[in-house]
Amino acid sequence: MSDLPGCFFPFDSLSDEEKSLVASARQASDFAWQAYPVGTSLLCMNGEGDKKTFQGGNVENSFFPEIICAEHNAITTAVQAGYRA
Repeated sequence: MSDLPGCFFPFDSLSDEEKSLVASARQASDFAWQAYPVGTSLLCMNGEGDKKTFQGGNVENSFFPEIICAEHNAITTAVQAGYRA
């Protein structure tokens, strides 16, 4: 687990691409809709080799089991846009 960027390494030791993803995930939490904002950012690639970053924020309501987590939000958005890697 020590190879997860930003989790066990100082932010300054990350590559520029990794720093950009961490900053994007933090920004995504601003769009979360619930009491404890969570954001995520995915770097994805489509079939032509184009790369794109997708953000997701969690969405919750008072009926707790009915939620959309930040990761699912970003993954489904990426897949729908044709970015599956």
